[in-house]
Amino acid sequence: NGLVSSTTLNYSDGKGYYEIGGARDALDNGLWVLRSDLSCSSGRTDITGGVYLSRYDGLHFGDLYRNDALKQEADVWGRVEWHPVSELGLYADIQYRIVGHDMHGPDEYGQVLDYALAWDFFNPRAGVSYDFDTHNRVFGSVALGHREPARADLQASSSVRPEKMVDTEFGYGFTGERFSASANVYLMEYHDMLLETGLLNAGGYAVKENVDRGWRRGVELSASWRMSDRLTLSGNASASTNRFRVGVGTSAMLLSPSLVAASSVDYSPWRRTAFRYSVKYVGAQYWDNTECNDRKVPAYCVSDISASYKFDLGFFGDLELSAFVNN
Repeated sequence: NGLVSSTTLNYSDGKGYYEIGGARDALDNGLWVLRSDLSCSSGRTDITGGVYLSRYDGLHFGDLYRNDALKQEADVWGRVEWHPVSELGLYADIQYRIVGHDMHGPDEYGQVLDYALAWDFFNPRAGVSYDFDTHNRVFGSVALGHREPARADLQASSSVRPEKMVDTEFGYGFTGERFSASANVYLMEYHDMLLETGLLNAGGYAVKENVDRGWRRGVELSASWRMSDRLTLSGNASASTNRFRVGVGTSAMLLSPSLVAASSVDYSPWRRTAFRYSVKYVGAQYWDNTECNDRKVPAYCVSDISASYKFDLGFFGDLELSAFVNN
């Protein structure tokens, strides 16, 4: 029980440039961030909250242009966790965000970016978990989230809109002495989704545009089995459908495979020695949003091997030597 508070202030400065066809595009950026948190615990209830303030000055300039961009953000948030009984946990989050974009002057493409845009978002979330015993647990949550367009998105289209997403999740987890497993089902429903188009701007940013409706729905599975003190097997898999509405039909989202799976074997035959063999499978995916087979990346499988040994250096601690063979 008690009251705890913390406040941090930091500043990051960045400068750089890139050249295309003999023309130089330069950046001079500065980011201020202030975060202050307060938490209180009393009995079966924990309450936390805080504020977040940021100011990002991004100057983009070259031989024939100068675009001053300013992004400011102010957030206030709170969270309550309540355990009416030891087996049951309830929580609720709220966040209110105000985000502003101000840009003035011509950009690197010769178009004038004169925008003074501001959005405010209310992002609530609620969840529940229940422990049947020390081994079995179920959980669920519902959340509403928003995402604002970035500068490059506004460059591509001045009419781009913020994204709204409703995320519903529920699952089950088992934890035993040597075996553990979990399953999680998620339903992510998007409105005005900011979807990548497959195009990159000159700076390498993935340009996005709005689609009216989109969804990512799937199940995530994971398991780990410690067969002995020396040998552990583990694996995880995700099966999903990732689509968006286009006209009267639907299309697959780019770079969104419907199946991803991985497994690993960890073996330690001697003290301070460890070996790992891992395999990852990634299903077929498209590199744009047309769902054309000639723009399809085929499924692939890669495997890696690693070995390590820890040397005891006494007073200086341990020194680990590792070797990797990656595919």
